[in-house]
Amino acid sequence: MFLIILIILLFSLFLYLFLRKKIILKKIKKYYEEGRDFVAIDLETTGLNPKKDEIIEVGAYKFNIKGKSEEYGKLVNPQRVIPQEITKLTKITQEMVKDKPSFSEIKEEFCSFIGESIILGWNLAFDLAFLKRKGIKLKNPAYDVLKISKIVLPKKINKKKRSFSLSAIAKDFNILVKERHRALADAKTLQEVFLKLVKLIN
Repeated sequence: MFLIILIILLFSLFLYLFLRKKIILKKIKKYYEEGRDFVAIDLETTGLNPKKDEIIEVGAYKFNIKGKSEEYGKLVNPQRVIPQEITKLTKITQEMVKDKPSFSEIKEEFCSFIGESIILGWNLAFDLAFLKRKGIKLKNPAYDVLKISKIVLPKKINKKKRSFSLSAIAKDFNILVKERHRALADAKTLQEVFLKLVKLIN
């Protein structure tokens, strides 16, 4: 008897989570088709820890179904040494940021650009954690396109396990990735991937 109840509870939980994901996806598609503004954001940082690492570049790409497109990209002075591995990954050098504003100097401008747009990100929790550390607590609807892709796309492609990196998903959609690990370029790629995914939501 206990086993039957447990199975029913687990099935109910699975069904609830499945339907909840479907409802969220339909809401995203509805927002897009209604012409709401979306903004794809990306940050480049000195490392992975928002408590001790700093932002070195911000990128944002605003768009909607009506054809609107605006972009925002800024290098940021982290006021600390950029690790060599980060420079190797992003091609952002100390020389490039030494005369740039600190994040606190562009924070208001960045938030103004986002405005009331619906926020999109790739592994969005990472970006939001850094922004929160800088005193930015965005109340906009926000969706992780990585999570959307994992719901919408099959886990395997050509009988092989699918890679869910941004560049891999872009490649699957035949999207040309001109530059990786630069904030504005990644935000633009993210926007293109989102547009492909939203068409697959039904």
